[in-house]
Amino acid sequence: MVYRARTVWTPDGPLSDGVVEVGGRRITAVRPARAGDPPARDGMIVAGLVNAHLHLEFSHLARTVPSGLGFFGWVDAFFGVPS
Repeated sequence: MVYRARTVWTPDGPLSDGVVEVGGRRITAVRPARAGDPPARDGMIVAGLVNAHLHLEFSHLARTVPSGLGFFGWVDAFFGVPS
């Protein structure tokens, strides 16, 4: 699969009109676009750099689970799994 966007964020910074190639479940290449690539889409690709999502539906639960547990500790505490 070839994904093209007006901006592709890399560890070195933004790549204008970039392409991310994916083979199987892995990114195989990140490169500037060239002739024959699909058209660029508006927006950007931020592949493998950040997990930039949130769950607003959990915001009412702020401070109900202690911090500093790490992800799996947080999940266990959230769902009431005894440690």
